Amino acid sequence: MIKATRIADKNRAAIFHILATVNGRATSHTFTTYHEIEQIAAAAEKQVVDLVGSQKAAVGARLQATSGGKVANAYKYARSGTSVTIERRSTGWFLIDASEATLYADGGGARRLTLTAEQDKRAVELFRAGYSVAPAVVIEAVCEIAA
Repeated sequence: MIKATRIADKNRAAIFHILATVNGRATSHTFTTYHEIEQIAAAAEKQVVDLVGSQKAAVGARLQATSGGKVANAYKYARSGTSVTIERRSTGWFLIDASEATLYADGGGARRLTLTAEQDKRAVELFRAGYSVAPAVVIEAVCEIAA
């Protein structure tokens, strides 16, 4: 684990240093810049707010992201990549973990969002508010007509 670092311009150098430490000499297929982490946080913010309805409700969400992408199947060697975990706090997104990841031909590029139980409940409520369920009687009548 690393010291939680807010993803903000003022911490650009600190985030660069964290990534450089994790990556060592590797530069291909890795997260190497503050801008990449900033883009991950912006995408996570949009995704979480769309799910839970507000920035306030987004607090506590986490996103794990792995660098890299798919390479040709003929590429038979493992590659070094970067795995980062960011967390939404009341003041914004924070980089809370960074580590080396081993990537194979199917590559990295994976993103995994983790919500709190309360956020899950809110997301389901918002989703269910967006549709209606037809009464069973109507469905049975349609089935009888079709037969």
